[in-house]
Amino acid sequence: HGSLLMAHARPHVPLDGVHQLNLRDDEWAPIASAPLDDVRNFLEGLAGAEPAAEAATPVAAAGGGEGAPAAAPPGEPEFRSERSGGRSFRRFSPEQTARWLAEGCDTLVIAMHATTPELVQTLIRALRPSGSVVVYNACMSPLVRIAEQLASPSSAVMNVQLCESWAREYQVLPNRTHPVMTNVIPSGFVLSGFARPASDVKR
Repeated sequence: HGSLLMAHARPHVPLDGVHQLNLRDDEWAPIASAPLDDVRNFLEGLAGAEPAAEAATPVAAAGGGEGAPAAAPPGEPEFRSERSGGRSFRRFSPEQTARWLAEGCDTLVIAMHATTPELVQTLIRALRPSGSVVVYNACMSPLVRIAEQLASPSSAVMNVQLCESWAREYQVLPNRTHPVMTNVIPSGFVLSGFARPASDVKR
């Protein structure tokens, strides 16, 4: 239930991972996309900061609250439709992205090749109090720098945890099911936390 906004830095939405979920048509309906720069510009404006000029590289997915994405005003198209893999999905304008973010998000998921603590601090402004944030990276070092900043008492995130996720192949045969002992596949690292209520943030 709710809605999903995919923020992307590439010209086209990278939907490889979404296609692998094999979603039904009705499960695609709440999904919308928007350029990451539109998301950053709106959130940096909330803090009175100048929008950053450089382009970033992550893909961020923010899960909204109950209901569909905010409706467009009368006379404005509800959304621009794009197709990927035979499926249609919403592509928000900057104004529609701003209205969606203004309602706040329950969950923020960031998957990227490289990022900075400053970018994460900007994106978490979209979270409601107690909303969850998850940051994935194939390497630990970028997440360590982010975790150090988020662990500060002045950070808007609490209960920061950094863990390694990994997968192991299994041999599945009658009476011979067991892990493949010689093939461990590291899957990367996950940083997680929860948005702290504004009244709890130490200035």
